[in-house]
Amino acid sequence: MAEIRARGIIIKQSDYGEGHRMLTVFTEEYGIVKAVSYGVKKSKSKAAASSQFLCYGDFDFYKGVGKDIMTINNIDTLDGFYPVSEDIKKLSLCVYLADITYCILGMNNPDSRMLHLFLNSVYALAYRDEPMDKVKAVYELKMMSIGGYSPQLNACVSCGSNEMYAFDLLKGGSVC
Repeated sequence: MAEIRARGIIIKQSDYGEGHRMLTVFTEEYGIVKAVSYGVKKSKSKAAASSQFLCYGDFDFYKGVGKDIMTINNIDTLDGFYPVSEDIKKLSLCVYLADITYCILGMNNPDSRMLHLFLNSVYALAYRDEPMDKVKAVYELKMMSIGGYSPQLNACVSCGSNEMYAFDLLKGGSVC
């Protein structure tokens, strides 16, 4: 039974029961966590706007003993990235970025570099006039590099020597 305060962004949402919402929140301190926001779908709910996809803010969680799913007590919204929701292509790209982040990182694995990469990409889509193809390509390459999927370029992948002449795609790096 602990109260936790963490800054994060909602990367998934789904309806849960009649008036509740299940949220997947990407936080810097705890990684990706699941939490329930009770009563948020009711007409008089004050937390309805802050329980939306891409809401970035300070979350007050309550974690019960032995439970994987937390309860959200309060959300102090810092940014909603609302311009993304005005363009269906930008919104679908954000959903794609959130999905691959969830697949690569998994639950409860904190990674501040991945969070900052995700936030910067969403910011570029919302407030800067960056081409969507560029944001997508940069995100995928940087995410693969952070995840350890970058090629070996500092030595030959076959023998380890520092003399490199070519890049072998199948071996994943430079070869002599």
